[in-house]
Amino acid sequence: MLNNIARIQRALRQAHLDAILLTNENDRRFATGFPSSDGTVIVTVHQAFFITDSRYIEAARAALAGIAQVLLCSHEAPMRTLVQGILREANVQLLGGEEQTTSYAEFTAYEQLLGLRLQPAQNLIRNLRASKQPEELAMMYQAQQITDEAFAQICTVIRPGMTEREIAAELIYRMLRLGAEGTSFDPIVLTGPDTSMPHGVPGDRRVAEGDFVTMDFGCRKNGYCSDMTRTVAVGMPSDEMRTVYQTVLDAQLAGIAAAKAGVTGERVDAAARKVITDAGYGDCFGHSFGHSLGLDIHEHPIAAPGAHVRLPEHTVISAEPGIYLPGKFGVRIEDVLHLTTDGAEILTRKPEKSDHSVNIRLSNQTISCKLYKILILIILEEDSYMITAGDFRNGVTFEMDGQVMQVVEFQHVKPGKGAAFVRTKMKNVITGAVTETSFNPTAKFESATIDRKTMEYSYNDGNLYYFMDPETYDLVPIDESALGSNFRFVKENMECAISSYKGKVFQVEPPTFVELEVAETDPGFAGNTATNATKPATLETGAEIKVPLFINPGRPYPRRHPRG
Repeated sequence: MLNNIARIQRALRQAHLDAILLTNENDRRFATGFPSSDGTVIVTVHQAFFITDSRYIEAARAALAGIAQVLLCSHEAPMRTLVQGILREANVQLLGGEEQTTSYAEFTAYEQLLGLRLQPAQNLIRNLRASKQPEELAMMYQAQQITDEAFAQICTVIRPGMTEREIAAELIYRMLRLGAEGTSFDPIVLTGPDTSMPHGVPGDRRVAEGDFVTMDFGCRKNGYCSDMTRTVAVGMPSDEMRTVYQTVLDAQLAGIAAAKAGVTGERVDAAARKVITDAGYGDCFGHSFGHSLGLDIHEHPIAAPGAHVRLPEHTVISAEPGIYLPGKFGVRIEDVLHLTTDGAEILTRKPEKSDHSVNIRLSNQTISCKLYKILILIILEEDSYMITAGDFRNGVTFEMDGQVMQVVEFQHVKPGKGAAFVRTKMKNVITGAVTETSFNPTAKFESATIDRKTMEYSYNDGNLYYFMDPETYDLVPIDESALGSNFRFVKENMECAISSYKGKVFQVEPPTFVELEVAETDPGFAGNTATNATKPATLETGAEIKVPLFINPGRPYPRRHPRG
């Protein structure tokens, strides 16, 4: 297990400290290599201690054997007593603390608890974390590979009609499926004019033909973070969109060319910022060029105006310039760099030209870094909205033989002899018919995006039922056939779920439970509640049903509609 105890002990001697107290989750993990949501680590110049409770004690003792002495914190041996004992035994006089991630109240409480004045020492850990060890770089590369593959997969899924939230959900699912422990931050997925907001939140805006889609996302692997931002065009972009994309790409390449160990973060930022400013978009680039990352998604040092700290060797830093035109669109491109004295190594895989890409011409410049591939503007066209049977999971919808199908169950089968296949149970989303078949995992289908929206019923005119869109207040006519038998139970102002595909409504679902008034029925009488007998009744909507004998006219009657 990777640990940094020896490095911390050397730094303590150089800082003339006797020990350091670590309570921050990722500082504890950096020191010991052991992940835990709670605990305390004390590193002295000669020893290391990990104090935890019963939830982690067994795992910690197994993982940290020979690395740190593991102590159990309990009611009989509280944290205060254990820490005081360690400090007293080690004769600690100068104790470092984490002043940057610990509140003032907590910091002073520790001082009172321990009877020592804590020395601000978080920079000691921060500086060590800034320069990655080979094992850390290997884990970050693994995390970045997952992000790269998730991006390659999402490009086969994005299509007009999908919402920002749906794309974000697909990214999370695919990263987890590829082996991620979780996301390194909540994905930012924006489309159309939303892309002008650098840190916007994915919502219900739908991708339209000609839009940019910006995706900023990352995952964790072995505790270490990855990070990536890609801006793709759905359909053909305008000349202005191409110009802005090219400018951002040129700025990123200029920043990467300037990035290497020993230069300041300000110098790297300035190289990229000059390209954007010279192109006339200086006021549209408000954030920094990049930030370091590791166990945390945002670490130090950074590449930003006023960042005078020299970037250390083996730091890992993002390269993410952007241009944002409010109300129109925005572009950001982000890769992750490993800095050496020779330059920058890009950890992110950059896609080469493909059938669904347009190679935007790069300006002539000398790039002195290890840049293996040039990121091009990816344009997703209709033939890229494909999925394979190997991508199937429950709920996936696709077109087959002109019908829209939804995967109900699937199983990847690898027989002892013969080719692998995907056994699939699927439902026709329009007719409801369920069928079973097997597919070659490489079989391709057009991804089908089902649009679902809540609308309010207004009135009907013959076979047409009119529903009001709550966003636009437009009245949308829907044929009676889309309601099926449910139309008998729809009344004015009732909210219904409207399902459509390629603009055509195929299903209207009323609420699962509705309460309708009984308009006509024979009078009820005492004693009928004890029987299961029923009688005909007409509801306020005109629907004719059977009700218990005790129901009277004018009484509300609950009705349940099955879903699916």
